[in-house]
Amino acid sequence: MTVRTQLVVVFLLVSFGLLVAAGQSKKNGQVKKGKICIGTNGRMSVPSNREHHYQNLRDRYTNCTYVDGNLELTWLQNKSLDLSFLRDIREVTGYVLISHVDVQRILLPSLMIVRGRSLFKLNVHDEEFALIVTLSKMENLELPALRDILRGNVGFFNNYNLCHVRHIQWDEILSGPPAHMVYVYNFTQPERSCPPCDASCRGGHCWGEGPHNCQKFSKVNCSPQCHQGRCFGPEPRECCHLFCAGGCVGPKQSDCLACQNFYDDGVCKQECPPMMRYNPNTYSWDYNPDGKFAYGATCVKDCPEHLLRDNGACVRNCPPNKKAQQGECVPCDGPCPKNCQGVSVVNSINIEDFRGCTIIEGSLTILDSTFNGFQEVYADGIHGHLVSHLTHESKGHDRYFAALYIVKSSLKSLNLRSLKKIRSGSIAILENKDLCFADSVDWYQVMKSSAHNVLLQRNADKADCEAQKLVCHPQCSSSGCWGPAPNECLSCKSYRLDDTCIDKCDTSKGIYDDGNFVCKHCHEECLGECSGPGAGNCSQCRHVRDGPYCVKECPESKYNQSGFCMPCHENCVGGCTGPNNTVGPDACNSCEKAIVSAYDPNVVEQCLKADEACPDGFYHEYFGPQEEGALKSLTGKSVCRKCHQRCKNCTSYSIHVSVCECLHYSSGEQCEDRCQRDHFPDEANRRCLRCHDECRGCYGPTAAHCTNCRNFRIYDSENRTQFNCTATCPPEKPYKVFDDTTTKDPHCSDEDPNQMALHGRTYHWFQRAKTKENTVKMTMEAYIMASVDHPNVLKLLAVCLTSQLMLVTQLMPLGCLLDYVRNNRDKIGSKPLAELVHSDCTGWMLDAGSRPSFKELAEEFAKMARDPGRYLVVPGDKLMRLPSYTPQDEKELIRKPEHAHGRFGGHHGC
Repeated sequence: MTVRTQLVVVFLLVSFGLLVAAGQSKKNGQVKKGKICIGTNGRMSVPSNREHHYQNLRDRYTNCTYVDGNLELTWLQNKSLDLSFLRDIREVTGYVLISHVDVQRILLPSLMIVRGRSLFKLNVHDEEFALIVTLSKMENLELPALRDILRGNVGFFNNYNLCHVRHIQWDEILSGPPAHMVYVYNFTQPERSCPPCDASCRGGHCWGEGPHNCQKFSKVNCSPQCHQGRCFGPEPRECCHLFCAGGCVGPKQSDCLACQNFYDDGVCKQECPPMMRYNPNTYSWDYNPDGKFAYGATCVKDCPEHLLRDNGACVRNCPPNKKAQQGECVPCDGPCPKNCQGVSVVNSINIEDFRGCTIIEGSLTILDSTFNGFQEVYADGIHGHLVSHLTHESKGHDRYFAALYIVKSSLKSLNLRSLKKIRSGSIAILENKDLCFADSVDWYQVMKSSAHNVLLQRNADKADCEAQKLVCHPQCSSSGCWGPAPNECLSCKSYRLDDTCIDKCDTSKGIYDDGNFVCKHCHEECLGECSGPGAGNCSQCRHVRDGPYCVKECPESKYNQSGFCMPCHENCVGGCTGPNNTVGPDACNSCEKAIVSAYDPNVVEQCLKADEACPDGFYHEYFGPQEEGALKSLTGKSVCRKCHQRCKNCTSYSIHVSVCECLHYSSGEQCEDRCQRDHFPDEANRRCLRCHDECRGCYGPTAAHCTNCRNFRIYDSENRTQFNCTATCPPEKPYKVFDDTTTKDPHCSDEDPNQMALHGRTYHWFQRAKTKENTVKMTMEAYIMASVDHPNVLKLLAVCLTSQLMLVTQLMPLGCLLDYVRNNRDKIGSKPLAELVHSDCTGWMLDAGSRPSFKELAEEFAKMARDPGRYLVVPGDKLMRLPSYTPQDEKELIRKPEHAHGRFGGHHGC
């Protein structure tokens, strides 16, 4: 069968026997299945027939979706060639090579992933390339769907007319950490002037003309929370899963455009489900009905017919020490079977051809000249005959044929201890003067048929053999032996251990009696004695004990505790070092989902099952790659992080109501611990609603629910504790009352408060004419004020006799005390306010020397000083208001001679 015929057969097997789900279309969420074809490895070798070369490429890649290997497009120098058969190729597992191609435009519209499992290396460069284009005259290489090159560099070397490849942002495509783009143009002719990208292309990045050739992005415009991975939007919660390759349409493993590692029924996974799983009840490995084989980057239930199953993977050939058996690679029992063709005469040149042979088809003739440049040959059988004429003295005791089934020899000993049966033919051992042991062998035990003769003549004398101690071992039976060692007996007199005869089964030597006069070694995990076969009959374990069995190490789901395998917590993944349900020392190595500490982001508080929801107050996200740290093992896994303290539940760390369920109140689009001053709580809906515009603080929505007013209060005529807030006073209450003695809001009144006295408001007042006598008396009053020395009194410094009499006091940095109290009412506690009132009481009531001396008020002030509680004036209480003076009283007051003599107990700097 020619090489081309073999390739055609393989291609037919792949074409008609392989339909593997290795990718998916995300527009409709359904798996897109495709045909796998085998790539090539011809590099840049020149084909002998260009037409046949093109035809082979077209036959190989027509309707091909996944190239298992390398995509090599070389020596296509006819500009009119049709390369549309490449349109379905979606993924290449090896490299893409384009060399000596003169077709004007190469279009691979579906190629999305180049895995780079095999790379191309030029002799003159150290870099290894996953995509390399060289020595081509094409004008455009259009790969509009290319999203990811997982491994390897990109190179463009000496292409005459190639455009736009330098317009590509290769950092978006290259995923290997050291990967980069190499561009070389060494021709003297200037490069072709390329047309611009379409105006719709972001950043001017494109593969060619037209909007369909704009480069697609899924990595460079991602949020930092995506950990330099890929995304489907710029927001923190729009990151692709770490198992995605080339981008995604959502955050889940099932939303990937392609898979970084393995694709399994619509989901990207780090590895395929194992074929065997540990059963903690039986302490053994059971078949996993959900197990799958890894074929390329795809998980399949069974391998294609042309491949073999080996350790959960589909392979073309079995590894060393394994053989193919019913489509599966199984361990060989001893040397792996190997058939070799016999030769007429074995010599030092062709003897190497028999290395590793277990069955020789044909005959062998071994002469003395065979052993010039001797090498050992091991074989299990010869289908033919063996003729031996050997007189080589120096190698007489060497084990030339330790495993030949049909042999005639002339040595000192035959050493055919592996010979089990001679299927056909007679035995003739003649004229071997140095050959011992042959006469002791019961040949009829070896021969399949007794119809054939055994001819033994003129071999070594028995006495000479005994003198040389070339006799059977004492533990050999009367059936004879092949040599003097206890492992060369045809059968044993007492017990057999492996191929060696012994007198008894000595348990102290780590062996046991298996019956039928056979001793066997204890299991390799037994330390010392055992009572039977297997790891479950050991008296003591060499390493650790898992239930009743001795094992080299605990299974992944258990940890070693003082030589015994103890179960990990059920939430652990990848093993554990202790029983705790966290990640770290004495806990899990990793877990599918973890609750990360709210106080230390490098500490796992608890592991969860993969399908277990995050607890209340935590949100779910995928954990990005970590170069180091305690949580490196959680890369690609799910973690639960603590929500903001204002959230009861959330989907991200924020207090915005779109992602946060408020623990207390929502105010607008944010969560709050308490409502702000200009809002009031709606307890039923746990919302903060805005107060009325006239309120400064409120407990309801209307102007009647204010705690303070921005402008004026209107008191309820029936209940003076109730008020509304208003911007202007209504006609029925036109008077604006400003109470400087308190911090209350000004209010609207139906009474006109004409003036303000020092410590009160006057509703009836009169104004004296400005005379010299009055000025002198006011000056004397100022003199008295200046002479007062009291801790609560602001000192009077000067009197300005201007058109308006002015009293000058010391500088007060904070200004008027009453204004200060009014402006800072929310910041001043009760103690400073009480001290202020106390100063008034001290100045006016308690200190007799500082009271006013007006004749008409002396009696009233004396009463108030004796019993101030009795004379407390409550605003609005008509029963307690002091009597107003009539006009007649005012006239009498003017006539009093001492009306202007008085002293002031304090001044508040207003």
